Amino acid sequence: VCVIDIRSARIVRRFGGSGVGRHTNRVTDMSFSPDGRWLATSCIDGGIRVFDIPSGRMIDWLEFSSSPVSLAFSPKGDFLITAHNGNVGLFMWANKTYAGNVYLGGVPENPAELDVEEVEARPFLNIAENEGGE
Repeated sequence: VCVIDIRSARIVRRFGGSGVGRHTNRVTDMSFSPDGRWLATSCIDGGIRVFDIPSGRMIDWLEFSSSPVSLAFSPKGDFLITAHNGNVGLFMWANKTYAGNVYLGGVPENPAELDVEEVEARPFLNIAENEGGE
C-alpha cells in the first residue's frame, strides 16, 4: 500500500512491504482518518491494518473470520465502520485511542482476532398490513 503525493507524483509512504502484518491478498478498501493521520486498509485475507502516516508504522492489526469488503472512519474518528463478505450488516468498532494511549514503539506481531455475527436481511415491515389489514 502506497501513499502518493499528487503534486510531485512521488511515493511518500509505503506500508506493509515484505514485513510482518503485510496484506497477503487483494486490498478491498482503504480509508483515511478524519484528521488525515491514519490510513486503514481492508483485505480479502480477512485483515484490517491501521497505519500511522507520519511515522510510517502499522499501529493496529485486526483479523476477521469473514473478509472485510468496505470500511470507513466515523466523522470524528471515534469509530471504524466495517462491512463483511456474506453479511448485510454494518459493524462499528470503538477506536481504542479515545480510551487510552497508542504507542508507536513496535509493530504488532499478531493480529487482534475479532469475529462478526452473521446478520440476516429482513424484509421491511408493511405498516398498513399490521394496522387492521388495510
